[in-house]
Amino acid sequence: ALGDGEKMRKGFARLLSIPMPHNSEDEQDDEDAKEVETDTTSMRRDQLREELKERQKKAVRYITMASKLIAPALDQKDWGSGFEWVIETLKHEHELIAGEIQISKALTHLRKKEFDRAIDVLKSFERMDQALKAKAA
Repeated sequence: ALGDGEKMRKGFARLLSIPMPHNSEDEQDDEDAKEVETDTTSMRRDQLREELKERQKKAVRYITMASKLIAPALDQKDWGSGFEWVIETLKHEHELIAGEIQISKALTHLRKKEFDRAIDVLKSFERMDQALKAKAA
């Protein structure tokens, strides 16, 4: 798929279609209220939560890595449009990763000495969530 923008888009879309492990603490809390908690059930839940957190971290790392790799390579003539496509694709379900990719886009602008564009990208964080603002700073 390297060099073929359409295949990279399809592969990235397939990566995003994989269900990401999510934390269903609300459902577990309801079940836990019904169940009498013992040391073994508590330890088992802790192990399961740790496993779930680890899988979430891996999924985020894979998506972030794939995003950073394909974004500048999607369109050979205009690398910015590749970043825009990746960001728009991620915004719906992975807002934090989309923010990281925007930062990566700003850094790429800085490397190419396009300072005005980098400033515009970084200013867009003023309208975003506080967690994303902290990463941009």
